[in-house]
Amino acid sequence: MELSPSYFKIIAFVLLIAIILISLKIVNFFAKRFLKNQQFRSFWNRYFGGLELFIWLVFGLLSIEYFIVYNKIIAIIIAVIFTLILFILVYYYFKEVLVRIFFKLTTDIKMGDEVKNDEFEGKITHIGSNQLIIERTDGSEQGIPYSKIIFNPLIKQSPSPYLHRFEGIFIAPVQSDRNSIQKQLISLLQSDLRVSGAVEPKVSFYDLNELNYQIKVIAFLFNPADTEPLRESLKTVLSE
Repeated sequence: MELSPSYFKIIAFVLLIAIILISLKIVNFFAKRFLKNQQFRSFWNRYFGGLELFIWLVFGLLSIEYFIVYNKIIAIIIAVIFTLILFILVYYYFKEVLVRIFFKLTTDIKMGDEVKNDEFEGKITHIGSNQLIIERTDGSEQGIPYSKIIFNPLIKQSPSPYLHRFEGIFIAPVQSDRNSIQKQLISLLQSDLRVSGAVEPKVSFYDLNELNYQIKVIAFLFNPADTEPLRESLKTVLSE
């Protein structure tokens, strides 16, 4: 049985869809591994979905125009599917917009706030049109759609506007004992009268390179003038 030219066009159309799908997956796979800078990686993760959507929308419109000439039934089917997908995307977009408006009207959370709920925890670094971006204790960033926190609200971790956030970054050699350093830093922060006990101090680690790792310390002070003295006290733990 010989295939008609129409069937060849359909097969070519399906193969083209597969090629585009695989190409996008490959590009995303390698981009995530070659983008070492955290800001570039966050930018890619944030906007790659929009680029992918744009490519598929252009492909859908060109497909409709192509099949109108060769096979109007297929063109109608693609147009119906394309319209349904468009309505679904518009629905989800406006749903997120409405949820964001409700979120802004019912919360006083702003950039720089330390927040937490049952699922997420970190510092808000960006308030976007459809999601919040938080920096977690390990230094990585995570996007949170507003629809995920509207019924599971984020709670501010700073109990008072009179407390001042302290954030210290230190470097230690890889051969040093992380557990011992963490215990000493936490003990110092909990016993230091300059540090508020209302918010639990945080000490996190992540690899910097083959020789060193980075230590991030977060605490809340009663007086911003104590920032540098506290930083020097923490350095004594690392110099021992």
